[in-house]
Amino acid sequence: MVFAQVTKAVKPKPVTDSVAAVMCSCISAYKDSIGNRQQLFTVLQNCLSTYSVPRMDALLAEDGYVQTDDRKTRAAAVRAVGQKLGQKVSAECANVKALIKTFTDEAPKKELH
Repeated sequence: MVFAQVTKAVKPKPVTDSVAAVMCSCISAYKDSIGNRQQLFTVLQNCLSTYSVPRMDALLAEDGYVQTDDRKTRAAAVRAVGQKLGQKVSAECANVKALIKTFTDEAPKKELH
């Protein structure tokens, strides 16, 4: 008797999802020490560079970027990846949502006269 072995293909988790998840954890670790908008931007920048830069080639490849020597094209692709990560983290991470709301609400409102 012959038995066929069946293996279920496991679709790999997108790199963007895994980087966004660790960025959420990174930002959440600092949430209690963020007291103003500038501190929030600093934490966002540090978490972004810590977790996205080492994976940048994989992030770019996931979005279909093909390596070229054109610096402008790569820079535009890197910006697009950063925006995509920022949108994903701000949409899916409750602590980031709360921080953004806190510091957006504190913005001075112009009065109409």
